[in-house]
Amino acid sequence: MTIEGDVLLTLHPELGYADLSLEGDTERDLELDQTLETAVLVSLGTNRIADPDDEIPDGTENLQGYWGDVFTEESLGSRLWLIGRSYTLPQILARAEEYTQEALKWMKDVSLVGKIDVVAERVGDKELKLNITIFRPVGGELPLTYFYNWEQQILRRAG
Repeated sequence: MTIEGDVLLTLHPELGYADLSLEGDTERDLELDQTLETAVLVSLGTNRIADPDDEIPDGTENLQGYWGDVFTEESLGSRLWLIGRSYTLPQILARAEEYTQEALKWMKDVSLVGKIDVVAERVGDKELKLNITIFRPVGGELPLTYFYNWEQQILRRAG
């Protein structure tokens, strides 16, 4: 049996987490995602360890980070969680775009995608809108839009 793709994750922003998606008559089979969206969710929804010069939003020395990073040379996740305290700064959109690109860079490194475009917009007082376009080597573009609530650290899919 060949399985292609990732296990599909479904966002539940009102509850603050993503969950495995089930399918089938008895809902005992895991649904698969071949669009790369699950990979994007894991990359953006996991807190990447802060860089040594990053200011931690809650003023502590908690650098966050994914526990599995101890087994690799690369860090997983995004530093979007650092935006909290600095949300009102004018350069926040550029920082959100940089953090998103950084989180998704591994997809280019392993040749899953050829290019990733990110445009961040401010939405209200507590959210950013992240417009992401993934250009796959074969299969065209994958446009994804997420809202990121910096105060609650919740990512939700637009639409």
